[in-house]
Amino acid sequence: MTKKVSKNWEVFKERFRQANKGVNPDILDYIAVEDILLSHLNGYSLDRILEIYQLSKEYVIIVLEEFMEVSPRDYALSFNPYNVYKNQAVTKERFVEIVSKKSAEDASKLYDACVVLEKISEEINDFYLMDEQRMQI
Repeated sequence: MTKKVSKNWEVFKERFRQANKGVNPDILDYIAVEDILLSHLNGYSLDRILEIYQLSKEYVIIVLEEFMEVSPRDYALSFNPYNVYKNQAVTKERFVEIVSKKSAEDASKLYDACVVLEKISEEINDFYLMDEQRMQI
């Protein structure tokens, strides 16, 4: 992000926090990066993520490294790791077993990244649920 955009983002986040007291202050960052994280865990390559979201390469790399401690890949996967996590794997060991048969990716790191994305998604859902409840009052 440029310094001007970064400064504007910080001002916006501060105003959001003031208007939404009691909400996790990181929620805006989560909303901003959730699609990038999900795309990576759906097996997309870096080039495909850049094409879809029209973001800078540096930004996407920073997001993946800071939020999930993974690096983007130059190739697409032939399967969807997040789908394996959500629908096939009950434990980390099972996930690693399934993913290791399909790819040379570090399956343990992918599992940890899936856990991070799930927590981020839950925080976002909780925020929207709280917001919806406030609107009904």
